[in-house]
Order: sequence, then structure tokens, then C-alpha cells
Amino acid sequence: MEGVPQDLRGPGGNSGFAIVSGDIGSEYGAVGGTGGDGGGGLLIVAKGVAFVGEGKINLSGSDGALAPQTFAQATGESNVNLYPGAGQGGHPGALYIALVGANPLLPVITETNFKAYQGISPLAGAANKPSPFDFESYRNLPFGSHVVFDGQGDVSEHVPETNFWQSSYRIVQLGETEPTGEIDRATGKPLSVIVTESDTEPPYVVLEVSVTPPGDNNYETAEIFYKRSTQTKYTFLGYAAPEALLEVQADGTQYDFRVYAVSKYDERNEDYLDYSFTVSNIADPNAVAVPANFTVDGSETNMITGPSGQPIARALASWDIVPDPYIKGYELEFKATSETEWKSLGLIPPTVKTAWITPVESGANMDFRIRGTKGR
Repeated sequence: MEGVPQDLRGPGGNSGFAIVSGDIGSEYGAVGGTGGDGGGGLLIVAKGVAFVGEGKINLSGSDGALAPQTFAQATGESNVNLYPGAGQGGHPGALYIALVGANPLLPVITETNFKAYQGISPLAGAANKPSPFDFESYRNLPFGSHVVFDGQGDVSEHVPETNFWQSSYRIVQLGETEPTGEIDRATGKPLSVIVTESDTEPPYVVLEVSVTPPGDNNYETAEIFYKRSTQTKYTFLGYAAPEALLEVQADGTQYDFRVYAVSKYDERNEDYLDYSFTVSNIADPNAVAVPANFTVDGSETNMITGPSGQPIARALASWDIVPDPYIKGYELEFKATSETEWKSLGLIPPTVKTAWITPVESGANMDFRIRGTKGR
């Protein structure tokens, strides 16, 4: 049943401290009392609850215990008795009542028919607090250990008992739905698989694989497997959270996906759903749009003066950018017509459409070429 705490029991009480000397930190051998047990928890699922006659529910914690040894005499102090701490009382458990049906009988909870007491923490020795006298040797005793002079302590009394019944129960009404004997932990078969392409950067493309869940409250996620259609073995891709990503080559390959629904109880529905998808963004990794209107201006107006005053010839190359989502940049190469080896200016950013070529030989015949490049 959802919404019910896993453990309705009350926590047990802490044990009391042993007798410890404040100056040297050694124990005198008198250990503290054990803590009381916590009260039990109770879950009731019914069409109605009523208390009849003297009927009652008691989920109180048990009392803590006194130390096995009542006291130990302080070394060198014949009139000083050291009292170990007593155990703490256990805490009460919780009452949870779930009522089913259209018109359930509501219980009347009172302090008379429901007991949820904190267990008693008894006081050690002949006093319930340390003596007003203060010996330096026992100043740093831990909480729960008492330093008491014979005849000087107050008379030991129990702390008044308190019934925490008002804060220890809860009543819920589940309405018309009545719980069955067995919890349904399964989930249905996924309704559909959705594959879309994103982050296209040929020769690669990223496939986003998501799942339309079944129409039930138990569904948590889906396990996604994939393979090429030419393969026989599936490989685990990931969970639909909300989608799984697969990077593949944009080469027109068909991929098969197999999806299993998984419930929030970690149970997988073996009735899987298959789906096939063909990569539609087929792109030649070497095909990039060629820049348009490529020209080179080598006129005298492009001459510059070198550091020693000598004239240096240079040429201005320009072109028009052709939109291409896959372009990485431009590579501009040049050489003297009489030579065979091309020189490159390196990769020019895709948004740049001019470049200076220097030095060039004034009056010589030159060859120039430009191409687009792409990649990851």
C-alpha cells in the first residue's frame, strides 16, 4: 500500500552513561542501564473500526533500566558515591488505520482506548540530580552520571508519565477502492517508439530515441536496445529518461530498436515493442558547397612596403559564401604557374570571405584555388 511508512515501530531508548572519572577519564566499572524497547506499530485496513467495552490499543514504549550496579564509591573520597546513568525509556509506536469502502465506520480515538506512552527513564541512586557540592575531580562527568554526597541528594522520583496518543495515530479513507490481496507491480507495454535526428554533423548524426509510456501508474522508465538491421544481436543503449541518444554515421543505414517497459517496482514487462528507423540524412563526407564568385586581385594597388623599404607584392582573394550547414571552413591554395607544389593559407573560418596572399611574385603568372572542408 502506497503512503504507509515502512516501519511504524517506535525507536528504542538510549542506554545510560557509565561512571567516568572527570579528571582521568577512566571508568569505575559501573555501566549505565539499558534503554527501553520501542513500542510496536499497528496497521489496520478495514471497512470500519470501533472500540467496544474496555477494548484498547497500547503501543507504549517500555521503561529504561537502572544500572546493574547502584553506585560506585569515588576513589579517595569516602563520602562521595558516583551513580551511573539509567536507560532512556522507549518511544511509542504508531497506529495507522486505512478505511475502505463508500461509508466506512470511523473509530473514535481517545486517551482512554489508545495508549502511546514514552517509557519511563528511572533516576539513578538516591537522588535525581547532582549534589550542589562540586569536587574538581568530578566536574566533567558526562550527562547521565550523578555525583551525590551521602545524605545530601534529593529523594528520587519518577518523571510524570505522558500519553502521546494524539500525535501517534493517523486515519485515512481510501474511498470506493478496496485493496486486493496482491499488489500489482507490473506495467504495460510501451505504446510507441519515437526516433528523431539531431545535432547533424556529417558524416555523423545523433538519434534521439524516446518512448510513449503505457497508460498506467506503475510505469517508471524503459530499457532501449538497438542494432543494425543486418545484425542479429541487440546492444543495450540506455534508459528512456526521457530519451536515449545514439550517434551513428549518416549513411542511410536502417536501425532496429527494441524497448521494454520497467515499472517503479523494478519489474520489466517482457512484452517488448520493436521499431525500425532509417537514417534519412545521407551526406557525402567530401561534398561541400563550393564558394561562388572566387576572384583574385593582384593589381599594383595591393603593393605594401617591407621593413627595409622594399616593395612587397600581394594579392587579395575574395569569394561569396554559399550556405552549407556542414562546412567547417575554407582552404585557399596558391602557387606559381611554373611550379607543381601548392602552398596553403591554412583553414579559413566559414564566415570569412576575403584573404590576403603574400608574398607573390610581381608580374608572374599565379594559380589560385579554394575549396570548402567539413568534419567534426
